[in-house]
Amino acid sequence: MKFSKTLYPRYSEKLREKIIALDTSPAVIYDKQFITETVKNLQTDLRINEKNQLFFAMKANHNTEILKIFKALGLGIDIASVQEYNLAKKIGFKRISAMNPTFTQSDFSKFDDDTLVDIDSLSQLKRFVSFQKNKTFGLRIKTVGEYCSFGISLSDHLFKYINENRLQRYFKRIHFHNSNRSLVELRKQLEIAINLIDRYPAIDTINLGGDILGFYRSGRHEFLKELFRIKADPVLSKINFIYEPGDALIKYGGMLLTSVIAIKKNADVNYAFLDSSKWISGPWHMGSPIVLNNKTLDDSFQKKYYFFGNTMFSGDTYFDDPITLPELYENDRLLFPEYGAYTLSNYRGFHMLPKPTEYMYIDGTLLKI
Repeated sequence: MKFSKTLYPRYSEKLREKIIALDTSPAVIYDKQFITETVKNLQTDLRINEKNQLFFAMKANHNTEILKIFKALGLGIDIASVQEYNLAKKIGFKRISAMNPTFTQSDFSKFDDDTLVDIDSLSQLKRFVSFQKNKTFGLRIKTVGEYCSFGISLSDHLFKYINENRLQRYFKRIHFHNSNRSLVELRKQLEIAINLIDRYPAIDTINLGGDILGFYRSGRHEFLKELFRIKADPVLSKINFIYEPGDALIKYGGMLLTSVIAIKKNADVNYAFLDSSKWISGPWHMGSPIVLNNKTLDDSFQKKYYFFGNTMFSGDTYFDDPITLPELYENDRLLFPEYGAYTLSNYRGFHMLPKPTEYMYIDGTLLKI
């Protein structure tokens, strides 16, 4: 098995010059080659264990052309609404996982028998089994010390309900997720899983949710060693594992092209107003912008800028702190990286402003998607 040197590849050649030539602003631009190689690199890492499965969290990006890339690469899909489910089926995904604490009997009735439904509470389990008799389910487990509205604690009465109603053979999956992903946390979750598997031998799948990059923070080599350890474990080696990242697969594959509309100059700091809005459709985290057509001949002449979006909301700022850049002018174009995930899928139609136009860079051409 040959591993790539890095998880993320280089961007496609000539992408920058194609973006500079684009006369549309604002626009979100995706690099198909970058996205494809990213997925393949992650698939190679996970292939250490043939029981690992990679799904994409649709909440991160529901552009149909993006989803078609993931489907063609053999990924499953993670959904959290009937609308996302319908789109997944339209595109042709075969492996679909579904979890939302507000799923109702009506929602459950729309899922086919192959959909992997994970339950978040006792009341939801009662709704599920009253309608979906003899259908398997999973449970989202809340680990000790995890302060989150999602998940079931190990002391929950739900387990008594499972035992009393002889549902043990239908309890097939464990679903973990939290916002502080690390290898230390992973090992704690796997210990919980082993204990649950001992109590409920029908369990055959562990869904580790999203934020897979958290497992890489200790170093890629350390995560790969952990995958080998799981494969060698007498209990875990028999279990299927699902990973459902969103950011990791698409965040770095997309970028925002936007223009400077107005500059307010002050002695210490300047205000730059853009033709786009982070508040309307911006990611949770993003990198500093690149100036594409800088008019300042001397790059050593730097100024500090606060960036504001094109709404009348005072909180529509791109960063909490000013960013130091070469002096900016009206009509300068900026490229914000890390714009592929949780951007247009978070869009809100404030002021009736339209979404940025989306493009895909494919084989040397920017195509509107």
